[in-house]
Amino acid sequence: MRPPVALAGVLAAIAVAGCGGAERGGVPAPNPERTQDLVPLTTAQATRKADRVVIATSRGSTVVEGMPRTPFTRTTFVTERVLKGRLGHRFVIQTIGGRLGDVVVDSPVPAFVPRHRYLLFLGPDGPAGPTIFPQSVQDLTRR
Repeated sequence: MRPPVALAGVLAAIAVAGCGGAERGGVPAPNPERTQDLVPLTTAQATRKADRVVIATSRGSTVVEGMPRTPFTRTTFVTERVLKGRLGHRFVIQTIGGRLGDVVVDSPVPAFVPRHRYLLFLGPDGPAGPTIFPQSVQDLTRR
């Protein structure tokens, strides 16, 4: 079962947040239907795999065109507490998905609600900020 979990980390880092932002001629947009391939992770597994683990508050999201006709959602966060690794006071997470005109793409990450606190498991930096383990997002405000 080890390879599928490793695949989840790679898929999360590359397909979810490691695309968009910069022009990349000839590279197709990630297929959002591949999110079904994400292997669920326990909190302990996500903590081990993540480069950074933080509690942060969402400050709002905007949708941008990351690739031609492919919406990406960028959410700004303010760091409250770093539990693992290092991270600045403000950061942006970019994920595939959102509404851009008549194009709607589902996101593997639940929509971040402004002013909600989240426990986030983050990977290496992507084009807009840290990548994220989408299957491990925890909304602490709803608890």
